[in-house]
Amino acid sequence: VAQAVAMAQAVDDAATEAEKVAYEQAKVAYEQAQQVVAETTAQAIKLSAEAWDARKLLSSALDALSGQVDSVWGDIKGGLTVEATGWARTIQAPTLRCPD
Repeated sequence: VAQAVAMAQAVDDAATEAEKVAYEQAKVAYEQAQQVVAETTAQAIKLSAEAWDARKLLSSALDALSGQVDSVWGDIKGGLTVEATGWARTIQAPTLRCPD
């Protein structure tokens, strides 16, 4: 009987030790997971901020380009109007003259 009690106590001690080891391993894994989540979240926030800055920069560049395109288009339209007016005068001038 004493031997059976000793064996039961040894099995219980081994099980208790295994539970302690499993708990410690789970605790370490949980802490590592928390660290990974924290680092990933920080990286995501940083990338989001960088993307926002890049978006603002791109938006500003597009606004400036749009302004330049509008300006050039205005110059082209103005030049075409002047050119068309000149052509109209050239075309109309001979028709306004009386034949000799």
